[in-house]
Amino acid sequence: MNELRECPFCGGSDLYFDDVGNYRWGAVHCGDCEMHGPLFRKSSGGEVVEGWEKTATTEWNRRASDTFTVTPAGRAALEGGE
Repeated sequence: MNELRECPFCGGSDLYFDDVGNYRWGAVHCGDCEMHGPLFRKSSGGEVVEGWEKTATTEWNRRASDTFTVTPAGRAALEGGE
């Protein structure tokens, strides 16, 4: 499986797959800023949907650009500073 890229919202690296909505949906979740990527169905009619983590990884990585950086001013704003 591809490695997850940094969070496009905060630049964080505390990333994991999370269950959403009664465990029927899943997404990549950032533990640093609590944002998540697009939701993907994990189960349908009691059957597990294979490959959702790979799709979630691809979509998460597409959201972060190759040139993404968090400037000091941007980080301060995210952390509630001036």
